[in-house]
Amino acid sequence: MNKVSSMTGFGIGRSQREDLRYEVRLKGVNHRFLDIVMRLPPELESSAEGLKDKVRNRVARGRIELSVHRKGLGVAPVKVRLDKEAITALYIALCDVASDLQAPRPNLSDVLDLGDLVHFEEADRVEEVDQSESRLLADALDEALSSFVAVRHAEGAKLAGVVADAVGTLRSELALLEALVSGDMEARMARLTKRAAELFAGQLDPIRLHTEAALLAERADVREELDRLQMHFEAFEEALEMGANIGKRLDFLCQEILRELNTAGSKLAGGKARHKVVDMKTLLEQVREQVRNVE
Repeated sequence: MNKVSSMTGFGIGRSQREDLRYEVRLKGVNHRFLDIVMRLPPELESSAEGLKDKVRNRVARGRIELSVHRKGLGVAPVKVRLDKEAITALYIALCDVASDLQAPRPNLSDVLDLGDLVHFEEADRVEEVDQSESRLLADALDEALSSFVAVRHAEGAKLAGVVADAVGTLRSELALLEALVSGDMEARMARLTKRAAELFAGQLDPIRLHTEAALLAERADVREELDRLQMHFEAFEEALEMGANIGKRLDFLCQEILRELNTAGSKLAGGKARHKVVDMKTLLEQVREQVRNVE
């Protein structure tokens, strides 16, 4: 049996080498479709679609927040960039001025103090990551996804248990409703016959009275609705056995069950039977709240 999965969950994955560490975090909440929101360092923007594909391979539905943290380890190497042309031109100009003024020639430190000619850059600030670093990121994401999916399955197992129990209760309530409906129809026929006899004082043809009563009973019959409810409950339990990606199917079945309950409730005249339908609709709403969490 495939596992039922919740849409809520959290996962974290880490990988590192001597000079670099990655940490990937995943968080999932309910959503009708799959919506992936990413927070990436600038140098990983070109990797965004590949990361999304990895998530799509493991997750079918929900709003997924994916964040990646990239950190250099130890003392980051530094690159020095000199504006050599500007330094040379400035030094020659200063020497010319010193010669005109018969002043000492300038030294290099005097030149560097006059302009923004030296730039320091961290070596690990790159525009794009290389293949080795891409594998490091993939390892962190795989670990985060495995953790994330495991949490969703654990939550899904709890949801499946709660939903299965509720559906079992609904089936028991349906059996009670069927008994109440049977009594309701007999009582309705008896009331109709008695009322007609009182109104027409024995002048109404008994055969016609029976025919009219039978037609009224047929219009009020909820046998088809009850049979369809039984079929929907069976389909619900089969879907829970299937497990994977059943959230939309379960939500559709809830809508169909509610439709049948509404139709049956509109036909029933007996107070107990109608109250039983109300009880079942209340329980069904609780089931729908749980189903909205299923992937």
